[in-house]
Amino acid sequence: PGTVLAYPCISPVKSNKISLKWTCPYGLKDHFVINVTDPRSIVMSINKNVTCSAGTQQTEDITGLLFSTTYSVIISTVSCSTNSASLTCNTSITDPPPPQSYQLFSPSITSSSFTFSFDPNIFNSTNGPIIAYAIIVATTDDGNSEAVLAHTYDEFMNKAYSSYVAK
Repeated sequence: PGTVLAYPCISPVKSNKISLKWTCPYGLKDHFVINVTDPRSIVMSINKNVTCSAGTQQTEDITGLLFSTTYSVIISTVSCSTNSASLTCNTSITDPPPPQSYQLFSPSITSSSFTFSFDPNIFNSTNGPIIAYAIIVATTDDGNSEAVLAHTYDEFMNKAYSSYVAK
């Protein structure tokens, strides 16, 4: 059988899976074996029993992967054990889990400002790197809505919203 040639891998946004798509090669084949190797050299083998006509599109979703991780992927055509070239695939990132607990250090409040600090280690980066922090300032408890992140200081001052994100 022929070798599986080009096959892009795509990781949907905020997903811990990769989607593979390839064209079925020419020649007789029993099935495909997909080997996915993570950075710790743990190999996950997936047997894909496929009856396909040469030139048709095949797809496979590899799920249960780690977020923000690079994997090596090889698709083998089983009959003569012909391997494709190794492909590097990256899974997406997603929101970090909320901190279990936190403490503000040394709050300093004046009539026109406040200053505080926090320990950035309270955030867990297992779902991808954390590259920025947003401080939400509110006069009421609007909950933990993502919509709050879009409110500006000017909108807050014009009383359009009761919260804004400080930069």
